Amino acid sequence: MRDVRIGKHRVRGLLLAGALVAWGSLWASALAGTTTLPAGLVEASPPAPMPAFSLPDIHGGTMSSAALQGKVVVIRFWATW
Repeated sequence: MRDVRIGKHRVRGLLLAGALVAWGSLWASALAGTTTLPAGLVEASPPAPMPAFSLPDIHGGTMSSAALQGKVVVIRFWATW
């Protein structure tokens, strides 16, 4: 009886390994394929340095782009109306 359980675990492991290999192969082949952009779309331009600016912050102070140099920044503009 114990040999049967070990066999089931082996089969499950082999099936899982096979599924992972198949999924990985499909994923790699999808990434390797050349892609074309749909009509009307253009590729994004390469990254450019952030322009110098200074804006008021919510505490009444000023935030300048120089203080953000070398950091990853997400700026969210919104209005209160």
